[in-house]
Parts: sequence; C-alpha cells; structure tokens
Amino acid sequence: MISLVTAKVIRANAQYAYKLKGQGEKYLVEHNDNESASDKIVEYLTPYAVYGCPVQVESVAVQKKSEILIGNHEDCPIFKCCVRGMETDVDGKSRKFQRRYFAQAIDPIEAIAMVQEAFEDTACEYEILSVAKTNIIEIK
Repeated sequence: MISLVTAKVIRANAQYAYKLKGQGEKYLVEHNDNESASDKIVEYLTPYAVYGCPVQVESVAVQKKSEILIGNHEDCPIFKCCVRGMETDVDGKSRKFQRRYFAQAIDPIEAIAMVQEAFEDTACEYEILSVAKTNIIEIK
C-alpha cells in the first residue's frame, strides 16, 4: 500500500533558531495494511525535530492504483507519471486500466524511460498521459 503523508516539523535552521514548515512536507510511504503511514513518518521525523516538539501529521491520502519506481540516483526529484492502457487477462478479455507511477529520476525523460521499462515485459498497450514533477521530499 502507498500513502502520501503531509507532516509539519520544527527543524533547526542556519538562519533562525528554529523553523516550522508552513505548508508541510510531503512524503510517499510504502506500508502494509496493518501499518500506519502516519506512525512511520512520525518515527522517521522525530529525531529531526528540535526542542522535543512533536511532529504534526496534517493528512494521509492512500494512493490507489499506484506504484513506486526508484532510480539509481539518490536525492533526485520525484515525478508523477499517469498511464492509461488496455490489457488482456488470462481469459482473453480486454479491459482498460489507469495507473500512477511515482518515479524518482533526474529528469522527466528518465522518468518516462523508467515507466517504459516497467511495461517492457508486458503485452499490453499503453500511453503515458502526463509527467509532472512533484513536491514530495522523500520515499520511505
């Protein structure tokens, strides 16, 4: 399961003694059904919080029909790629599908290549509808 978690945390900053991120930081979290995405982010961000201030989770949104593609480079932006296509199941019935891929890549061209690689071993027809850079900070 994949969830998009928005959280606020007070961090140490070179310019100020502390800073509260106003809009919140977005994290993409992979988790099981019995795990809480917000608990995973709170556990991850708590060591970065100053003065023992709690991490505030603003929202958690489950990303249905989504997959994560990790590139070879760390600290790259995350792109959201929307894909639509037609696949045939084992009974020979065709059905339409629509999926989102979150690709951690250097640029949109690499993100498109990662999506194409994900469909390399399939026999379905597909088209990439859009590729957009997100403001997601990290994949956990």
